[in-house]
Amino acid sequence: MMSVTKTLLVVLAVLLVAVGCEVFDSPEPVAKPEPVVKAEPKEEPPLTGTPVVTVKTTKGTMRIELYPERAQETVKNFLKYVDRKYYDSTVFHRVIRSAIQGGGFSWSARGLSRKRPRDPIKNESDNGLRNVRGMVAMARSSDPDSATSQFFINLRTNRQYDYKPDKPGYCVFAKVIEGMEVADEIGKVRKGTLDGRKDVPVNPVFISRIRLEE
Repeated sequence: MMSVTKTLLVVLAVLLVAVGCEVFDSPEPVAKPEPVVKAEPKEEPPLTGTPVVTVKTTKGTMRIELYPERAQETVKNFLKYVDRKYYDSTVFHRVIRSAIQGGGFSWSARGLSRKRPRDPIKNESDNGLRNVRGMVAMARSSDPDSATSQFFINLRTNRQYDYKPDKPGYCVFAKVIEGMEVADEIGKVRKGTLDGRKDVPVNPVFISRIRLEE
């Protein structure tokens, strides 16, 4: 009987120890999450030289020379659109006597369809380049820093688009070095009004593709 009692006492002691450990034992420490370190955006190296793009249209081909040393951010922005093939199958949606404008709309049976552009860029029109025949500039709204993808080719001198100390201009960033006759032909097409927009070519003039020359 005594041995049974001792055995019961031993078992009870073990149980109490076990219960005690379960109740009072410190929980395992929870590891703190490592702080998230945001990678700083890599600074893009400045563009140099005079890159050239080939612009194929349904009226012919033009070659355009870019001037990054005069309009660094504007040229970078334009080349990002080129690299992503954004301009493929867009149209020259506005044709006036002094310029042709494109780079922002595609065409379907329903008419013009605006493409979604990248964020606007800072106006660099104070770079010394002028809106004379053959020069290429960024189109924008009345907000000087609203240019995105659309550009225009000057068919004649347009001093009203140039930068002035008291008035931001339209940033010139490139020049047509071959195929200016193609731009002139586009400038002669018959125009009308479409979706409330004036000076739209009746028969669309497509930008088939724009590619950076190697």
